[in-house]
Amino acid sequence: MTERVLSERELNRALLARQLLLERKRVSVPTALERIGGLQAQHGPSPHIALWSRVAGFRPEQLHKALRERKAVKATLMRVTLHIVSTRDYYAFEPALRTARRAWWADIGPRVGVEFDFDEIGRRTLELVGAGERAPGELKELTLSLTKGPEPSAGFHWRLAVGSASLVHTPPSGFWGHHGPGRFASDAGWLGRAVTPDDADVQLLVRRHLGAFGPATRGDVSSWSGLPVTKIAPGFEALKLKEYRDERGRRLYDLPRGPVPPAETRPPVRFLPKWDSTLLAFEAPERTRILPEHYRKTVIRKNGDVLPTFLIDGFVAGSWSVKRTAKVATLLLDAFEPVPRGWKRELAEEGERLLGFLEPDTPAYKEQV
Repeated sequence: MTERVLSERELNRALLARQLLLERKRVSVPTALERIGGLQAQHGPSPHIALWSRVAGFRPEQLHKALRERKAVKATLMRVTLHIVSTRDYYAFEPALRTARRAWWADIGPRVGVEFDFDEIGRRTLELVGAGERAPGELKELTLSLTKGPEPSAGFHWRLAVGSASLVHTPPSGFWGHHGPGRFASDAGWLGRAVTPDDADVQLLVRRHLGAFGPATRGDVSSWSGLPVTKIAPGFEALKLKEYRDERGRRLYDLPRGPVPPAETRPPVRFLPKWDSTLLAFEAPERTRILPEHYRKTVIRKNGDVLPTFLIDGFVAGSWSVKRTAKVATLLLDAFEPVPRGWKRELAEEGERLLGFLEPDTPAYKEQV
């Protein structure tokens, strides 16, 4: 039987539906995190803005509560970058992704001229942390004594300790308005038990990606997770999946009940934060289901930065920022092309709501297109 060919607009609508961007849903934070495949969390406000765009009535306190109650956790996970995921997903993801993290550090060390034993640093770091918490400076002091070579950057050594020992961030890291790296604990000390290799669940990793970003290729799941295709293959083989083709002829995989809304479905205007996962969950440069190729280099910078963007008709149409003064917060919209007349009012109204979320105590605002 010939696989159904999905158009770019059908793939776009499928992505929006799974990311809760077609319609905000009234769900708990842990449930939202599992449905949308976790949230990239290098930039403090980003997870909050991402949830505001997806969860009906979301308030920052809801994410704070989930982190305090250990129902969500912030840690270095997919692509060796900071993410906030549900605690259930953390236990499955962390041991599965440890291979990628080890390979990343094995590559970085020789490139910057630093010699270290990854396993020894991990063991000594866990001994130092114990059942408590440690600050970056304390981790750096230990790691400096266990490495040979220069100090490539201010954060190199404490990040090496965090990565080798699989440490998690403790609150207030992840809270609205929090800045800096915060403090770190072991998963056993913070969550109640240590992750073990037996917890690794590549099948769940694949299921989460397809549920959040599918239909997708094996390469897409590899790019999103940071694991080689050979490592995620068992996850695909263990699942009963539907198959499609895209307009380029690539084979796409999907969960049996994964939604694929009609191409003519009209999506609402949505605002995405810096490093939103929808722009990074696919094998480059195959991100055109949401990010037009001619905007990719504008949005995804060479240094790894990813701009906050807004969607019109489901696709990235511009970037946004907020300029603050003593009395006024101004939402600045940089549309990449003239905004179609039928979308201007909705863009202004959603922008007003975003600014009200970001600046609830600011009585006035301006908006520029």
